[in-house]
Amino acid sequence: MSSALPPNATATFDVVDVGTVEDPATGNIIPATEQITVALFLREGSRSGSGFPGSDTDQLTMEGYAVNPQALDARIQAGVTGSLVFGGRPAARCEVLQERYPYGSTGLIGSTLQRVIGDKIRLAVYING
Repeated sequence: MSSALPPNATATFDVVDVGTVEDPATGNIIPATEQITVALFLREGSRSGSGFPGSDTDQLTMEGYAVNPQALDARIQAGVTGSLVFGGRPAARCEVLQERYPYGSTGLIGSTLQRVIGDKIRLAVYING
């Protein structure tokens, strides 16, 4: 089944994978990562920043639903970062603030919402940084 919502954004998240790798720049051992791409239906929310050009990163909050796939990978959790392309704008850094909201994906309400529109997600998008 496909989502009732049309995708208007694509996010590529860097999630932790199995094992470790050596960072070529520092030589440190870091967790291996994998990229997961998700088509999203998002709407813009609030914008915050210092108002001083060049001194701070503006943050735009976006909220919406996973469209393809409709069920978010279990590794996509609050704090996961990646890049977001929204509305024809250039790719911007983003961070997951909240995912899968309290109703979850089980039970009558959660499973119905996931089948019809997909898992809910909220992102912080960093504009100038």
